[in-house]
Amino acid sequence: MRTTMKHLFLALSFLLAPLNAVLASPSVQLLPSSNNISVGNIFSVDVVFSAGLAGINTPDELLAFGLNAISSNNISFISGSVNTSIFSFDDSALLGLTAAGSAFPSILVDSGTANFTLATLTFQALTAGLANISVQSDLADGNQGLFFLAFDNAVNINGSIDLNIAAVPLPAAMLLFLSGFGLTGLGSLRALKTKRS
Repeated sequence: MRTTMKHLFLALSFLLAPLNAVLASPSVQLLPSSNNISVGNIFSVDVVFSAGLAGINTPDELLAFGLNAISSNNISFISGSVNTSIFSFDDSALLGLTAAGSAFPSILVDSGTANFTLATLTFQALTAGLANISVQSDLADGNQGLFFLAFDNAVNINGSIDLNIAAVPLPAAMLLFLSGFGLTGLGSLRALKTKRS
């Protein structure tokens, strides 16, 4: 009896090992192209997958991903592009998602896999202040999440970043222009005083 339970436990742990590797929600980091963003700037944000931070400790194969981006009102989403050096196909338009890609052949992922970019999202800063960008997947939609070979269901994608959008500084040329107006006005006032005297 004891030997049978031990064999059953070993068999179950062997079968569930790939599942445990993917159950931990993968770490998706958002990395902006610049930390100095001003109103009017167009900037990009890389969506980076990190297997090491995700707790993946046994090899698996990443087949595809799909996600949507949400941003605060003071920035505007322009476009998203899949990293085609890793993913064979950009399925974003086909699936109606911010970014979606599939890999053929698949991408081997384990605890030693270096971070890699899933997609690059492009935005424009509209107004000054604190801005937020987040990416997420709705697992109720069969096209969203991270899809691995050894796991039957998609794994949730979640990531967020706060950015400080600076106001556009007044350029030096504008200051020169305004000081010229001031000097012209001062000269006109002097001319009027001289004429009246």
